[in-house]
Amino acid sequence: MQHRCFKVLTCFDKFKDSLKSRECGEAIALAFQGAAQSQQFQSQFMNIPLSDGGEGFLESIKQNHPNDYQLEFFPVRHPLHSRRHELVPAPYYYKKHIHDNELNTQEHIYVLEMATVCGLEQLRTEERNPFETTTYPLGLLIKHILLKHNENDNIHILLGIGGSCTNDAGIGCLSALGCIKDFVFLDNYNSNDNNNTDFQDNLENSFVFYGKHLVHLADFTLDRNALPYRYRDLTIDIACDVNNPLVGERGATFTFSKQKGVKSPQDREILEKGMIRFAQLVRDKTGVEIADMPGAGAAGGISGGFYSILHGKVELKKGIEMIGMSCQLEKHITDADIVFTGEGCYDDQSEGGKVVSWVSKLCQQYNKACIICCGQKKKETVPNENCLLLDLTSQFPMEKSMKETFSCLAQLTKEKLPLIFKHVDRVKERTQTNQF
Repeated sequence: MQHRCFKVLTCFDKFKDSLKSRECGEAIALAFQGAAQSQQFQSQFMNIPLSDGGEGFLESIKQNHPNDYQLEFFPVRHPLHSRRHELVPAPYYYKKHIHDNELNTQEHIYVLEMATVCGLEQLRTEERNPFETTTYPLGLLIKHILLKHNENDNIHILLGIGGSCTNDAGIGCLSALGCIKDFVFLDNYNSNDNNNTDFQDNLENSFVFYGKHLVHLADFTLDRNALPYRYRDLTIDIACDVNNPLVGERGATFTFSKQKGVKSPQDREILEKGMIRFAQLVRDKTGVEIADMPGAGAAGGISGGFYSILHGKVELKKGIEMIGMSCQLEKHITDADIVFTGEGCYDDQSEGGKVVSWVSKLCQQYNKACIICCGQKKKETVPNENCLLLDLTSQFPMEKSMKETFSCLAQLTKEKLPLIFKHVDRVKERTQTNQF
């Protein structure tokens, strides 16, 4: 191992509530720098922050294109009903791209992150309750963006939807855009809610639909002349990091509502009943079946709601693939000797379209050593034999690994460097053997 030089690529997702994607890469770099002299090696680093579409989506785009996008803000309502009078400065990135063709076509590109508009990060733990939250603020933000343009403009919205605090199937957002209106509720529900000031946005002259309304929904009007339909060249790419359907055991409610604050099985059943009813209404009105559609259950069902109501303008894409393509991740992996990736918790979902699964797949394709670092591991198996799994909680107490994540990650990496280098050599030897 004398005087070896390694090209190291770090491409992490965030460690939720502990470290940003960029900071994870910086911790790995610090570990290598601290050990370089004593272990007699050199290293060249590239740090590419990644996201699967949740928290960090905006930062990943900006970090990988520092001079391309300009940051803008627009004030929207707070997503929690009890704080509905508060204004939240919703951030988004914008750039104008001129295509290299005969017409020099202009494309207006916007990057939005749902987590910054109606996300868990905006709520205290005790405030989390998807009955009391809405995607309405996201609709206001998209409406603001559309109204900046004439109806012939080419508008491309990249929307990261992970980390949401909602479970309203995107109805709040779609109602803010005017696509869904004139709600009819079941007889056993207060039919005066449409006129109730608690649920009325007087500035927009619009009813604000919350998660609590879902189970009582009997009907609505689909307005094909609403704002989004007027833009012929509008495309909304939704960065969807899961393939869960809208309803069922793997659906939006039963899979994700607990982390959003639903405390009892009875409450989950109530939300699920509303989701099933919405899927039926959508099928009857649009012919689009979203109940069992892969990805429709992401972010409390907003991906399914958007895909069906704005059918033809919306595509569901893997968030990591969207960011990976934008930052040429595949090329950087082919140039690297060691690839570090990871996230806060390594579990069954890690291999289902998340950052770790995408990076490990590319490492296998190009025969690169992939080091997966996580805060906590809930499964022992790795995606493929090119991967080595390291976790903080096997080395440090849980509380320390959560509060001092940067130093723990740097220390763990430094201590495991001999193991990491052996793994790199094994991958190279296996690659060379397979070539003969």
